[in-house]
Amino acid sequence: MATTNECPNCGGHYDSTDMECPYCGTPIERQVHPEFTPNFSRPVQNYQPTAPYAPVGSKNRIVAGILGIILGALGIQWFYLGKTGLGILCIFFCWTYIPGLVGLVLGIMWLTQDDATFAAKYG
Repeated sequence: MATTNECPNCGGHYDSTDMECPYCGTPIERQVHPEFTPNFSRPVQNYQPTAPYAPVGSKNRIVAGILGIILGALGIQWFYLGKTGLGILCIFFCWTYIPGLVGLVLGIMWLTQDDATFAAKYG
């Protein structure tokens, strides 16, 4: 919805969408409300992003959790997470079923925690 204004040069009426006066051709200067003018001289304070962003890690907690539950006795989840020593230790002690139990518990923990916590620890 366009409003009509008066040209300061010739007094003719023009719409607010016009770039110049239709009668005399004088360019129309737009007045910008100070509230909508950006002020770059002062820093933005208390900036909060619109959506929380999780840290991006190279390892996926879902994959690690499923590997821990299914193949935890062999320590495959540790090889996936880059902890080769723990993976080899699990292979040596897989006959005791302890690595399988630990893999099951850790797999459930990894599947239930948030991405930020997992990325901070294993990312």
